[in-house]
Amino acid sequence: MSENLSILVVEDNRLAAMNLSKLLESKGHKVTCAFSKDSAVGQISKDNDFGLCIFDLDLDVKLAGFDLLDLATKKNIPSVILSGHGEEDHIKKGFDLNCSDYLIKPYKPEMLDRIISKYTGSTKKCVDDFNKLIKEKFFTKHPQTLKQLEKISESLVSKQSIFVRGPSGSGKTILAKIIHDAVYPSRTNFVQVNCGALSQSLIESELFGSVKGSYTGSTGDKKGLLEQAHLGTLHLDEVACLSLSSQRRLLTFLDDGYITPVGGTNKNRIQVQCRIIYSTWEDLEGLVREGKFREDLYNKLSGLEVTIPALRDRGNDLELVIENKIKWLNSYRSYVVEDEAKKALLDYSWYGDFREVESFFESIKEKKIPILKRADLPGHIRSNINRFAKKTNEFAVTQGKLKLLEKMTSSEYLFLQENEFVKHFLDVYGYKPSKIRRKLGDMPQSRFEKHIKHINGEMS
Repeated sequence: MSENLSILVVEDNRLAAMNLSKLLESKGHKVTCAFSKDSAVGQISKDNDFGLCIFDLDLDVKLAGFDLLDLATKKNIPSVILSGHGEEDHIKKGFDLNCSDYLIKPYKPEMLDRIISKYTGSTKKCVDDFNKLIKEKFFTKHPQTLKQLEKISESLVSKQSIFVRGPSGSGKTILAKIIHDAVYPSRTNFVQVNCGALSQSLIESELFGSVKGSYTGSTGDKKGLLEQAHLGTLHLDEVACLSLSSQRRLLTFLDDGYITPVGGTNKNRIQVQCRIIYSTWEDLEGLVREGKFREDLYNKLSGLEVTIPALRDRGNDLELVIENKIKWLNSYRSYVVEDEAKKALLDYSWYGDFREVESFFESIKEKKIPILKRADLPGHIRSNINRFAKKTNEFAVTQGKLKLLEKMTSSEYLFLQENEFVKHFLDVYGYKPSKIRRKLGDMPQSRFEKHIKHINGEMS
């Protein structure tokens, strides 16, 4: 598909039409003008291969542009309204009639450029690929989640950094990889790192690289993760775990596009161009107030921000995910999931979110159970058959412990949530520290041991 479009401009003011045509032609687009409703109908009805229509609303007949919108939609031609009518009901009607964008006069040329770029070949392919990958790998029909994903699709090719909020295990890493694959389908330089899994003493050399001799055991220059992601994507998961020193270095890179390896000088500076996708489930605003996260870095990250709800809060998405995971099982061998087992899977709340679902089905695949019965399910899944009744009981317990919860810091509360994931994986895999730590995003050994002590103390 070409980067240049064939555009129909419908404008009864000939001077305005000529000025717009000149602007579009200077960008390499082919422009056809129509100065009346009838002329526009004739052009659209022909087999002209228009990639975009730009309509004024008031032509020789007042608000005739709305009629043309309907015709363009039937011909599957994207349409942009360019009008002096800024009234809310006109804008609403335009979108109700499937206009793609609505731009109010007077407009800035760069605003028009940004809109038209959405319909050029590479942009449209990126968006189409993104939507296809979402359907294949993210499994959602939840309206709120789809709105969040639409925000991403509108900024895919801008290379703007993206900040993804969401509970642990909700699919933030999957989403980051989808974004990368849609924008860079032929490149493999997608680099993902869980900041919470990196040692604080080595995190800066991991991210920014290091020169020989910069720390004990450094026997040569080391390329950092940012440099490895050059011309690609770096996904910084759990960005809230970065030390203040690392935050300062990251902010410097975001401001000027250069990194300096640990132990290096200005002569070691490296220019890096990559899209950065940040994600966390922590309360960054709270960490800013506590002085644990830089306010200037937070402001830098919060440009394009999306929130991915927990799977259990996404309506019928759970059924969609379970159905797809059963299909995934059957791609390896024939499996039968009995109705009672499927019902238990759908009734369970999946507190570990998407990650817990994937872990469960991986365990079933490893066990090679040909017929999955309810009795084969872990006890914590079988015991949550009536999900709503369980939630009612949980609420009562929460009310009983309200004073205790109010005394908790956010980090203490998040530790307890993470502890539930550790207990789940212990139930699924037994005591296999390395495997469980990998499932939890390469959790540091010291943090895993802290969780084990907490669980043992809780059980004693």
